[in-house]
Amino acid sequence: MYSDRGLVELKNPKELQEPTKDFTFDAIYNESSKQLDLYDETFRDLVDSVLNGFNGTIFAYGQTGTGKTYTMEGSFRFTCAEAQIIFGNNNSAILGKPSIAEERGVIYNCFEHIFQHIAQSRNQKYLVRASYLEIYQEELRDLLSKDDRVKLELKEKPDVGVYVKDLTTFLTKSVEEIQR
Repeated sequence: MYSDRGLVELKNPKELQEPTKDFTFDAIYNESSKQLDLYDETFRDLVDSVLNGFNGTIFAYGQTGTGKTYTMEGSFRFTCAEAQIIFGNNNSAILGKPSIAEERGVIYNCFEHIFQHIAQSRNQKYLVRASYLEIYQEELRDLLSKDDRVKLELKEKPDVGVYVKDLTTFLTKSVEEIQR
């Protein structure tokens, strides 16, 4: 792997005479990469485009166990005081504000970026809607729905484009609301 060049070379260990297969990417990150570096280098420009009125999608794809959830959600840890403030005496919750900035995932960093921009805007109004969707084994799952039996479908309308029918969305005004 040559992360500085965005190149991954694969060699079949059973067929050494075969040439290597080269795969080129815009960026390559490994287990020592920092969440904030990943966000700044890969997603910040996309979120800036969204703030300028364009649609944007962040899509994590790959095999089970390769770090998609960690990349998107980061590590969520609470101090006892934070857990009590947010959840009262129910300290069993797992989502919340990451205790270390470097452990904040893409979702947290996106919304922090969005709400910082909104806070600095004076002559612009924003409406922020959020949804949380997982595609697992080619099945769409609404991670905010109280009924996990609802079958979601991809649809398309000329005036809207591609969307997920019946996907739960909610209006939000802060990063803290997103984390609940």
